[in-house]
Amino acid sequence: MFHHFHGGDHPVVQGSIDQSEFEQILQAVDAKHLLSAQEWLERHASKSLCSGDSCITFDDALLCQIEIAKPILDKYNLKAFWFIYTSIFFGGVDRLELYRYYRTTCFVSIDQFYLKFFEKCTELHGKKFKDAMSKFRPNEYLTNSPFYTDEDKIFRFTRDHFLSVEKYDAIMLGMMQDSNFEREAIADRLWLKKKHLVQLHNEGHIIGCHSDNHPTVMAKLSYAEQVKEYSQNAKRIKSLIGFYPTTASHPCNSYNDVTLGILSQLGIKLGFRADTASLEVRTSLEYPREDHANILEMLRGKNAN
Repeated sequence: MFHHFHGGDHPVVQGSIDQSEFEQILQAVDAKHLLSAQEWLERHASKSLCSGDSCITFDDALLCQIEIAKPILDKYNLKAFWFIYTSIFFGGVDRLELYRYYRTTCFVSIDQFYLKFFEKCTELHGKKFKDAMSKFRPNEYLTNSPFYTDEDKIFRFTRDHFLSVEKYDAIMLGMMQDSNFEREAIADRLWLKKKHLVQLHNEGHIIGCHSDNHPTVMAKLSYAEQVKEYSQNAKRIKSLIGFYPTTASHPCNSYNDVTLGILSQLGIKLGFRADTASLEVRTSLEYPREDHANILEMLRGKNAN
Protein backbone atom coordinates (compact mmCIF):
# COMPACT_ATOMS: atom_id res chain seq x y z
CA MET A 1 0.00 0.00 0.00
CA PHE A 2 1.52 3.29 -1.14
CA HIS A 3 0.54 6.93 -0.72
CA HIS A 4 3.15 9.70 -0.85
CA PHE A 5 6.36 10.00 -2.86
CA HIS A 6 8.99 12.73 -2.99
CA GLY A 7 11.34 13.80 -5.75
CA GLY A 8 11.36 16.43 -8.50
CA ASP A 9 8.65 18.98 -7.75
CA HIS A 10 7.26 16.88 -4.91
CA PRO A 11 8.72 17.74 -1.49
CA VAL A 12 9.43 15.36 1.35
CA VAL A 13 6.29 14.99 3.46
CA GLN A 14 5.54 12.81 6.45
CA GLY A 15 5.70 9.17 5.36
CA SER A 16 6.84 9.84 1.79
CA ILE A 17 9.44 7.69 0.01
CA ASP A 18 11.57 8.31 -3.06
CA GLN A 19 11.87 6.41 -6.32
CA SER A 20 14.81 4.29 -5.23
CA GLU A 21 13.04 3.19 -2.04
CA PHE A 22 9.98 2.22 -4.07
CA GLU A 23 12.14 0.12 -6.37
CA GLN A 24 13.88 -1.44 -3.37
CA ILE A 25 10.50 -2.60 -2.06
CA LEU A 26 9.52 -4.13 -5.42
CA GLN A 27 12.85 -5.93 -5.65
CA ALA A 28 12.34 -7.41 -2.18
CA VAL A 29 9.23 -9.29 -3.32
CA ASP A 30 9.67 -12.67 -4.98
CA ALA A 31 9.11 -11.86 -8.67
CA LYS A 32 6.86 -14.87 -9.28
CA HIS A 33 4.51 -13.67 -6.53
CA LEU A 34 4.38 -9.98 -7.56
CA LEU A 35 1.30 -9.81 -9.77
CA SER A 36 -0.13 -7.08 -11.95
CA ALA A 37 -3.55 -5.87 -10.85
CA GLN A 38 -5.54 -7.65 -13.56
CA GLU A 39 -3.89 -10.99 -12.83
CA TRP A 40 -4.56 -10.51 -9.11
CA LEU A 41 -8.21 -9.77 -9.88
CA GLU A 42 -8.51 -12.82 -12.13
CA ARG A 43 -6.86 -15.12 -9.59
CA HIS A 44 -9.16 -13.74 -6.90
CA ALA A 45 -12.20 -14.49 -9.08
CA SER A 46 -11.01 -18.03 -9.79
CA LYS A 47 -9.91 -18.57 -6.16
CA SER A 48 -6.40 -19.39 -7.33
CA LEU A 49 -4.40 -16.80 -5.35
CA CYS A 50 -1.40 -18.43 -3.68
CA SER A 51 0.15 -17.72 -0.31
CA GLY A 52 2.66 -14.91 -0.80
CA ASP A 53 1.02 -13.44 -3.90
CA SER A 54 1.30 -9.64 -3.81
CA CYS A 55 0.07 -6.67 -5.80
CA ILE A 56 0.76 -2.93 -5.80
CA THR A 57 -1.92 -0.50 -4.62
CA PHE A 58 -2.00 3.31 -4.51
CA ASP A 59 -4.55 5.34 -2.56
CA ASP A 60 -5.78 8.92 -2.96
CA ALA A 61 -5.08 9.79 -6.64
CA LEU A 62 -1.89 11.72 -5.91
CA LEU A 63 0.12 13.28 -8.73
CA CYS A 64 3.41 12.19 -7.13
CA GLN A 65 2.38 8.57 -7.64
CA ILE A 66 2.30 8.77 -11.42
CA GLU A 67 5.33 11.06 -11.67
CA ILE A 68 7.62 9.26 -9.22
CA ALA A 69 6.37 5.67 -8.87
CA LYS A 70 4.88 4.83 -12.27
CA PRO A 71 8.23 4.96 -14.17
CA ILE A 72 9.42 2.15 -11.88
CA LEU A 73 6.24 0.16 -12.54
CA ASP A 74 6.87 0.61 -16.27
CA LYS A 75 10.45 -0.60 -15.84
CA TYR A 76 9.18 -3.88 -14.36
CA ASN A 77 6.10 -4.06 -16.62
CA LEU A 78 3.78 -4.01 -13.62
CA LYS A 79 0.23 -2.69 -13.43
CA ALA A 80 -1.29 -1.52 -10.16
CA PHE A 81 -4.59 -0.79 -8.43
CA TRP A 82 -5.23 2.97 -8.12
CA PHE A 83 -7.93 3.72 -5.55
CA ILE A 84 -9.22 7.24 -6.03
CA TYR A 85 -11.63 9.62 -4.38
CA THR A 86 -13.45 11.61 -7.00
CA SER A 87 -14.61 14.98 -5.67
CA ILE A 88 -11.24 16.47 -6.69
CA PHE A 89 -11.99 15.77 -10.38
CA PHE A 90 -15.25 17.73 -10.21
CA GLY A 91 -14.18 21.03 -8.69
CA GLY A 92 -13.65 19.87 -5.12
CA VAL A 93 -10.52 20.45 -3.07
CA ASP A 94 -9.78 17.78 -0.50
CA ARG A 95 -8.80 19.56 2.68
CA LEU A 96 -7.37 16.39 4.22
CA GLU A 97 -4.52 16.31 1.71
CA LEU A 98 -4.00 20.07 1.83
CA TYR A 99 -3.79 19.87 5.61
CA ARG A 100 -1.22 17.09 5.35
CA TYR A 101 0.89 19.10 2.92
CA TYR A 102 0.67 22.15 5.17
CA ARG A 103 1.62 20.41 8.40
CA THR A 104 4.61 18.63 6.87
CA THR A 105 6.08 21.45 4.75
CA CYS A 106 5.37 24.66 6.67
CA PHE A 107 7.02 23.72 9.97
CA VAL A 108 10.60 22.86 10.86
CA SER A 109 9.33 19.49 12.09
CA ILE A 110 6.03 17.68 12.42
CA ASP A 111 6.36 17.97 16.19
CA GLN A 112 6.36 21.76 15.89
CA PHE A 113 3.06 21.53 14.02
CA TYR A 114 1.62 19.25 16.71
CA LEU A 115 2.72 21.71 19.41
CA LYS A 116 0.90 24.56 17.67
CA PHE A 117 -2.15 22.43 16.90
CA PHE A 118 -2.53 21.17 20.47
CA GLU A 119 -2.11 24.72 21.75
CA LYS A 120 -5.07 25.74 19.56
CA CYS A 121 -7.13 22.81 20.86
CA THR A 122 -6.38 23.79 24.45
CA GLU A 123 -7.13 27.44 23.73
CA LEU A 124 -10.52 26.63 22.17
CA HIS A 125 -11.64 23.62 24.19
CA GLY A 126 -9.75 23.98 27.46
CA LYS A 127 -10.64 21.51 30.19
CA LYS A 128 -12.66 19.27 27.86
CA PHE A 129 -9.61 18.70 25.66
CA LYS A 130 -7.29 18.19 28.63
CA ASP A 131 -9.69 15.65 30.15
CA ALA A 132 -9.93 13.73 26.88
CA MET A 133 -6.15 13.61 26.54
CA SER A 134 -5.69 12.46 30.14
CA LYS A 135 -7.81 9.39 29.35
CA PHE A 136 -6.25 8.67 25.95
CA ARG A 137 -3.74 5.81 25.73
CA PRO A 138 -1.58 6.05 22.57
CA ASN A 139 -0.29 2.49 22.98
CA GLU A 140 -3.87 1.21 22.66
CA TYR A 141 -4.73 3.22 19.53
CA LEU A 142 -3.87 2.38 15.90
CA THR A 143 -1.94 -0.63 17.11
CA ASN A 144 -1.65 -2.01 13.57
CA SER A 145 0.30 1.07 12.48
CA PRO A 146 3.55 0.86 14.46
CA PHE A 147 5.15 3.61 12.38
CA TYR A 148 2.94 6.22 14.10
CA THR A 149 4.53 8.05 17.03
CA ASP A 150 2.52 8.83 20.15
CA GLU A 151 2.10 12.40 18.87
CA ASP A 152 0.83 11.08 15.52
CA LYS A 153 -1.77 9.01 17.34
CA ILE A 154 -2.83 11.86 19.63
CA PHE A 155 -3.30 14.09 16.59
CA ARG A 156 -5.35 11.50 14.69
CA PHE A 157 -7.50 10.72 17.72
CA THR A 158 -8.13 14.43 18.26
CA ARG A 159 -8.97 14.97 14.58
CA ASP A 160 -11.17 11.91 14.13
CA HIS A 161 -12.85 11.48 17.51
CA PHE A 162 -12.55 14.57 19.71
CA LEU A 163 -13.18 17.35 17.21
CA SER A 164 -16.11 17.59 14.83
CA VAL A 165 -15.26 18.08 11.16
CA GLU A 166 -16.30 21.72 11.44
CA LYS A 167 -14.15 22.40 14.51
CA TYR A 168 -11.13 20.66 12.97
CA ASP A 169 -11.53 22.67 9.77
CA ALA A 170 -11.79 25.90 11.77
CA ILE A 171 -8.48 25.22 13.54
CA MET A 172 -6.61 24.15 10.41
CA LEU A 173 -7.93 26.92 8.16
CA GLY A 174 -7.08 29.49 10.83
CA MET A 175 -3.53 28.16 11.15
CA MET A 176 -3.09 28.13 7.38
CA GLN A 177 -4.33 31.70 7.12
CA ASP A 178 -1.90 32.77 9.83
CA SER A 179 0.91 31.15 7.79
CA ASN A 180 -0.21 32.76 4.50
CA PHE A 181 -0.44 29.26 3.02
CA GLU A 182 -1.39 29.44 -0.69
CA ARG A 183 -3.99 26.71 -0.88
CA GLU A 184 -5.02 27.12 -4.52
CA ALA A 185 -1.48 27.07 -5.89
CA ILE A 186 -0.58 23.96 -3.90
CA ALA A 187 -3.79 22.11 -4.80
CA ASP A 188 -2.89 22.11 -8.49
CA ARG A 189 0.25 20.07 -7.74
CA LEU A 190 -1.32 17.47 -5.48
CA TRP A 191 -3.69 15.33 -7.51
CA LEU A 192 -3.93 13.39 -10.72
CA LYS A 193 -5.90 14.85 -13.62
CA LYS A 194 -8.58 13.10 -15.69
CA LYS A 195 -6.04 12.49 -18.48
CA HIS A 196 -3.91 10.48 -16.07
CA LEU A 197 -6.82 8.23 -15.12
CA VAL A 198 -7.62 7.60 -18.77
CA GLN A 199 -3.96 6.82 -19.46
CA LEU A 200 -3.75 4.40 -16.54
CA HIS A 201 -6.96 2.62 -17.53
CA ASN A 202 -5.89 2.32 -21.17
CA GLU A 203 -2.53 0.86 -20.12
CA GLY A 204 -4.16 -1.90 -18.07
CA HIS A 205 -4.02 -0.49 -14.56
CA ILE A 206 -7.20 -0.84 -12.48
CA ILE A 207 -9.02 2.23 -11.14
CA GLY A 208 -11.08 1.53 -8.02
CA CYS A 209 -13.27 3.26 -5.45
CA HIS A 210 -12.01 5.14 -2.40
CA SER A 211 -15.16 7.20 -1.65
CA ASP A 212 -16.09 10.58 -3.13
CA ASN A 213 -14.86 12.93 -0.37
CA HIS A 214 -12.47 10.70 1.63
CA PRO A 215 -14.05 10.91 5.11
CA THR A 216 -11.52 9.88 7.75
CA VAL A 217 -14.06 7.86 9.74
CA MET A 218 -16.43 6.25 7.23
CA ALA A 219 -17.79 3.93 9.90
CA LYS A 220 -19.27 6.90 11.78
CA LEU A 221 -21.39 7.97 8.82
CA SER A 222 -25.04 7.00 8.44
CA TYR A 223 -26.20 4.46 5.91
CA ALA A 224 -27.44 7.23 3.60
CA GLU A 225 -24.15 9.14 3.87
CA GLN A 226 -22.11 6.03 3.09
CA VAL A 227 -24.33 5.18 0.12
CA LYS A 228 -23.82 8.69 -1.24
CA GLU A 229 -20.04 8.50 -0.77
CA TYR A 230 -19.63 5.25 -2.67
CA SER A 231 -22.41 5.48 -5.26
CA GLN A 232 -21.19 8.94 -6.28
CA ASN A 233 -17.61 7.64 -6.32
CA ALA A 234 -18.48 4.72 -8.61
CA LYS A 235 -20.62 6.80 -10.98
CA ARG A 236 -17.94 9.44 -11.30
CA ILE A 237 -15.23 6.88 -12.03
CA LYS A 238 -17.47 5.52 -14.81
CA SER A 239 -17.84 9.04 -16.22
CA LEU A 240 -14.07 9.64 -16.06
CA ILE A 241 -12.77 6.43 -17.66
CA GLY A 242 -15.86 4.83 -19.23
CA PHE A 243 -15.60 1.78 -16.99
CA TYR A 244 -17.60 0.97 -13.85
CA PRO A 245 -15.30 0.03 -10.95
CA THR A 246 -15.45 -3.37 -9.29
CA THR A 247 -12.71 -2.80 -6.69
CA ALA A 248 -12.26 -0.54 -3.67
CA SER A 249 -10.08 0.27 -0.68
CA HIS A 250 -11.29 1.65 2.64
CA PRO A 251 -10.19 5.26 3.39
CA CYS A 252 -8.22 5.40 6.64
CA ASN A 253 -9.14 1.73 7.15
CA SER A 254 -12.55 2.83 8.43
CA TYR A 255 -15.58 0.72 7.55
CA ASN A 256 -18.24 -1.49 9.12
CA ASP A 257 -20.77 -4.12 8.07
CA VAL A 258 -22.93 -1.36 6.60
CA THR A 259 -20.04 -0.29 4.36
CA LEU A 260 -19.40 -3.84 3.17
CA GLY A 261 -23.08 -4.30 2.36
CA ILE A 262 -23.19 -1.07 0.35
CA LEU A 263 -20.07 -1.97 -1.61
CA SER A 264 -21.53 -5.38 -2.44
CA GLN A 265 -24.79 -3.80 -3.59
CA LEU A 266 -22.80 -1.48 -5.86
CA GLY A 267 -21.09 -4.42 -7.55
CA ILE A 268 -17.71 -4.11 -5.85
CA LYS A 269 -16.12 -7.57 -5.96
CA LEU A 270 -12.74 -6.96 -4.35
CA GLY A 271 -11.70 -4.64 -1.51
CA PHE A 272 -8.63 -3.88 0.59
CA ARG A 273 -8.03 -2.93 4.21
CA ALA A 274 -5.16 -0.66 5.19
CA ASP A 275 -3.43 -3.07 7.55
CA THR A 276 -2.68 -6.76 8.04
CA ALA A 277 -4.79 -7.32 11.14
CA SER A 278 -6.07 -10.84 11.62
CA LEU A 279 -9.87 -10.97 11.42
CA GLU A 280 -12.17 -13.80 12.50
CA VAL A 281 -14.10 -13.50 9.26
CA ARG A 282 -12.45 -11.84 6.30
CA THR A 283 -14.61 -11.19 3.26
CA SER A 284 -13.46 -10.55 -0.30
CA LEU A 285 -13.78 -6.83 0.52
CA GLU A 286 -11.18 -7.02 3.31
CA TYR A 287 -7.92 -8.17 1.79
CA PRO A 288 -5.02 -7.12 4.06
CA ARG A 289 -2.37 -4.66 2.91
CA GLU A 290 1.07 -3.89 4.25
CA ASP A 291 1.99 -0.21 4.48
CA HIS A 292 5.21 0.63 2.68
CA ALA A 293 6.60 2.11 5.91
CA ASN A 294 6.43 -1.30 7.58
CA ILE A 295 8.09 -2.98 4.59
CA LEU A 296 10.96 -0.50 4.57
CA GLU A 297 11.46 -0.99 8.29
CA MET A 298 11.65 -4.76 7.81
CA LEU A 299 14.15 -4.34 4.96
CA ARG A 300 16.33 -2.05 7.05
CA GLY A 301 16.27 -4.60 9.85
CA LYS A 302 17.45 -7.32 7.49
CA ASN A 303 20.23 -5.12 6.10
CA ALA A 304 21.37 -4.27 9.62
CA ASN A 305 21.71 -7.95 10.42
